[in-house]
Amino acid sequence: MKLEMKPGPPAPVLAGRPRRLWTVLRQNYRLLIPPTVLLILVLALCLFAVIYATDEVLESQRGLMESTAQATAEAIQLQLSVVTGSLYTMAAFVRVNPDWNQLARDLPIAGATATKEMERNSNQGISGIMYLPFGRVAAVYPENSLLAEGIGGDAFSEQTLDSLQPIESVRARRPTFAGPSVIFPDAPAFLIARYPVFFSDVEEEEAWNHPFNMTAPSFCPPGLCYNATSREKFWGFVASYVLAGPFFAGRANRFDVLGSSNYSFKNLHK
Repeated sequence: MKLEMKPGPPAPVLAGRPRRLWTVLRQNYRLLIPPTVLLILVLALCLFAVIYATDEVLESQRGLMESTAQATAEAIQLQLSVVTGSLYTMAAFVRVNPDWNQLARDLPIAGATATKEMERNSNQGISGIMYLPFGRVAAVYPENSLLAEGIGGDAFSEQTLDSLQPIESVRARRPTFAGPSVIFPDAPAFLIARYPVFFSDVEEEEAWNHPFNMTAPSFCPPGLCYNATSREKFWGFVASYVLAGPFFAGRANRFDVLGSSNYSFKNLHK
């Protein structure tokens, strides 16, 4: 058998103008450097412009977010600052005479004074005033307040340590807020304003005729509620309880403004 080899089809080649162009570019590749550099510069400038514009938008959004949060904080602080005024009034009564028997007799006068001051400065009415010697609710004003059912409640109990945070309030040594919290079943939510009161140069066992025969909170870290060196002792809290509803009611309240702007936020205080 005789095999006959036949040539196949010719391989494709660059023909005509494309081939000549390729030859010219290959022989004169330096001609490509300036336009290539120019192209890179143009792309770099475009990328820089995009990044700069993005940063400007982000900075604008950040500024808007910060101003909205600041306005919200200032508005809420203004509302709550009126509540703290009542605490100073109640604390003044305690400092005049911390004995519980005397405080119980003066409660109608002290409570009326504090609530009138509150109503004069704000339309945000106080739901109740409380004395909490050693953190135990001992008296409420007015007596028919919703919070009257809370008498005997212990802010330092295991059930309320996390929600009411009394230890943090003692450490702060100034008015603090907690809530919204439901104090007892079927009750509305309250914002709780508390002010810790201290007395110096007293014995550790001083009780000031505590109505529940207590000489200290049911729980308190060592050295916090009584300082053996300065002989300073924590008397307890004066507190005002404000209905939380008015702070969250209405279509234009501050929290709704933050939420409708798709901002994530958390309430903090210093």
